[in-house]
Amino acid sequence: MGRRKNIHWEKQSRNTHFVHTKYNSFRYSWNYYLVYSNDVDTYICSWWNKWAGHHWGYRNYNTNDDSTNMSPIGIIIGGEELHNNHHAYPTAAKFSLKPWEFDIGWMYIKVFGFFGLCKVKRLAPRPIIQNKQNTDSKLITQSILQSKLAVITDFTQKVLKPIYKKEKFDLSFKLLADHPNRLSENQESIVKDLLAKNIKLNTVYSLKNKLHELLHSREIKHDNFIQILNKWSEEAKSHGIDALDDFLVRLRSYKVT
Repeated sequence: MGRRKNIHWEKQSRNTHFVHTKYNSFRYSWNYYLVYSNDVDTYICSWWNKWAGHHWGYRNYNTNDDSTNMSPIGIIIGGEELHNNHHAYPTAAKFSLKPWEFDIGWMYIKVFGFFGLCKVKRLAPRPIIQNKQNTDSKLITQSILQSKLAVITDFTQKVLKPIYKKEKFDLSFKLLADHPNRLSENQESIVKDLLAKNIKLNTVYSLKNKLHELLHSREIKHDNFIQILNKWSEEAKSHGIDALDDFLVRLRSYKVT
């Protein structure tokens, strides 16, 4: 699975080959692994990730796909249950990113690392919100871009969602949380009709999409990022929405550890 490339295995003996394969499928005992083909594991994991991992569960991050975390406890298929976390940070070796989540794959990796069998190459960034705002433009740029998934998720959950809930709209919030490019023509038409009836919702929805484009654009240079962010912030501030004002404070308080 994807986690293999994020771990450096020290040896290639038979035992480490077992470890290398085993860490993706910890439900197998050694004897079970000898009896059954690894194709069984591949089939189960493939079905889980491509179908089940995109149809039900919860989402920690607003990724550009339908990935979900099937369960906060990842045991059955070696932590792959935390599929949304994996899609959010595909190069991270650890899939459990919230305090209440458990990734058995990470537990085995730590054990293997203790015995010198592997070294972790990458982990997901850990954004935190400080009590004070950053003032250095380079630090603001670096912190926000490294935390972009956390930032857009924060906006969606703490700005867009409260307004949506207050108005009690007869529409799935997922359509508003998703990026417009992922909507079908029919869904896009439904969203436009709804937004036309509510100015405040339309405002924060438009700001969310602008922020998404700003954070994911490959054309904006780091030197220009803070200037464009300031313009976006000024636009957000001008609407006088409390949830937006609170978000603007948090936006400049991010720090990656």
